Amino acid sequence: MPTFDLCETTTSSYTSTATLASGGKPTTVVTNVVQGFRCIVDGGTVSDADVACLPALPSVGFSSYYSAASGLVMYGAICVSKNVVRNKSNKNLFTITCSYKTEPLSAEVCFGTPVDDIADIDPTVTAAISGKDRVIYTDYAGEQCMRHVGCKAPFDQPVVTQDPILTLTINQYESGISYSTMQERSFIVNSDTYQGNTAGRWRCQMISAVEQEVQLSGGPVTAVKAVYQVQKNDSFYTDPFGNTTITGWDQQVPLVSPKFLEPADLFGNPASIKTFADETSGESLVDYINVTGTKRPYTVGDPDDRPDYIQFQNYRRASFSFLQA
Repeated sequence: MPTFDLCETTTSSYTSTATLASGGKPTTVVTNVVQGFRCIVDGGTVSDADVACLPALPSVGFSSYYSAASGLVMYGAICVSKNVVRNKSNKNLFTITCSYKTEPLSAEVCFGTPVDDIADIDPTVTAAISGKDRVIYTDYAGEQCMRHVGCKAPFDQPVVTQDPILTLTINQYESGISYSTMQERSFIVNSDTYQGNTAGRWRCQMISAVEQEVQLSGGPVTAVKAVYQVQKNDSFYTDPFGNTTITGWDQQVPLVSPKFLEPADLFGNPASIKTFADETSGESLVDYINVTGTKRPYTVGDPDDRPDYIQFQNYRRASFSFLQA
């Protein structure tokens, strides 16, 4: 049986490259590290693949950077390639080159010492902004923007603005995770305070979970690199009385309907469902109602000429305590 004498060489390199902000995308930094090894084989002939698959060598797509020679690590830099070259004059001498690469991050990362526990590895966070449409009834100049001035008919299409949605992408290491837990952590809204905001403002989705080898102070372990996307939603509505309610990720439903509830009267006529109709043409139309379904009075063109809303918790609420950032 052949024996393998493997050692790390000094042929290493480090580069860190930024892609500057452009086209609405933020500046990102990718760090690349190259690590070299030498292997001498004794007692037989082996192939390049036999050397490449030695357990002591990093595994592509699995191992994070660790140098036994320096004792330093770079969590987040994953082995992306491994090249084995047999020496032309000595068939039992091999040179192995392993390349590592980080994902695009918000800043450069450098070498560090191994931590004691997986939970001690700092997560990485990147931030981005997108927009979410919101119907407005008074524009930012204070003018009503839902009806034609002359005929008072509503616009065919509503006027919308956009509210900013803050998206954080969190990469963190965990000791392990099951498929069911991945599902449980997806499409949920915070049930308690998160990032200083009250319940209902943040939505979490798990993007991926990949097993990777990381070096701790006590030796290498297999961990899970989990990627989460959390989004902050400050959506709100202003009711006909000027009160503002922040709804976050709750579903808003405008209180408009082609029908309304006519309550029972003092003459013994029972409550009934009636249809809104134009006073001149008699054509049916859609108009405002109260939460009880009754007709809501208003003055066309005044500040109360807007629907009220009801809201529903259309996402399951849960604790975000599993997030490390």
